[in-house]
Amino acid sequence: AKVAEPGARGIALVVVLWMLTLLAVIAASFTTTTRTETRLARNLVENAKAEALADAAVHRAIVGLLDGDPDARWAADGTLYEFAMADGTAWITIQDETGKIDLNAGSRNLIAALLDAADVPLAEADSLSDAIIDYRDTDDQRRPSGAEDDDYRDAGLPWGAKDRPFEAVEELRRVLGMTPELYDRISPYLTVYTGQRGANAAALRAGALAAEDTFDTNGADDDEVDTDADQDAAPEAAPVNLERLAGVTGGRRSRRALRIYSVRAEATVDSGALFVREAVVRLTGRAERPWLVHAWRQGRMDPLAQ
Repeated sequence: AKVAEPGARGIALVVVLWMLTLLAVIAASFTTTTRTETRLARNLVENAKAEALADAAVHRAIVGLLDGDPDARWAADGTLYEFAMADGTAWITIQDETGKIDLNAGSRNLIAALLDAADVPLAEADSLSDAIIDYRDTDDQRRPSGAEDDDYRDAGLPWGAKDRPFEAVEELRRVLGMTPELYDRISPYLTVYTGQRGANAAALRAGALAAEDTFDTNGADDDEVDTDADQDAAPEAAPVNLERLAGVTGGRRSRRALRIYSVRAEATVDSGALFVREAVVRLTGRAERPWLVHAWRQGRMDPLAQ
């Protein structure tokens, strides 16, 4: 048999070593990729579990609101409820939407009152109030201090007045003159779901949005103002002066009671995954369909549990 030359054997050994090194690199890369994909899959599973828990917590809140026992019924006053399950925990708060000002139905004077309660200077409050009305009304007639399409173009914005009702409170950001800071301050006191001209004065005064009755507002336009309701309720610290605002929201008791609530559920599972669900639901009072969903969205990660 022919024996390989020493130089040939050396080259063959180097080739074998390089092949083994290449295979090792490929194996390591495959292992790393597999580990990463496994971790991503595990994260997806844990996030899905947190989302499912948050959704379950919203439904638990609805059941609590529907409880026939007034003493056991969950309160729509911002109370923090804890809901434990095998894989994690959810924290839930509920607020009464009727304690908020409807962006589509609220009068111009009531919107101006909210801005005044937020310490917006008078001239700016007048301009913003008119701009909000111009944004939602169906005509293109500019109010005295308002804004229509030409004003938006002059400001360099690629959109104009919508000339249709607000579909979400977030649309208020598009109104000419609205700043992010002001939006963050007043948006918790706004809604688009009640269709009522006013807001629940007692809920505003308490800063908890908790009362069940609804009131029509005069918005400084109607005849009756009732500012005596729940005078003893202590207002909590807020970015707007609730006492000042409540003074123009109380009025005639509505002939129909609205039961519309915003529910926020923050859920975390044992792995640490977190999900926030925000929903707006209406209780109908009908046995065949006791509640309806107006909004269902992922919320911002603002921890409720301290």
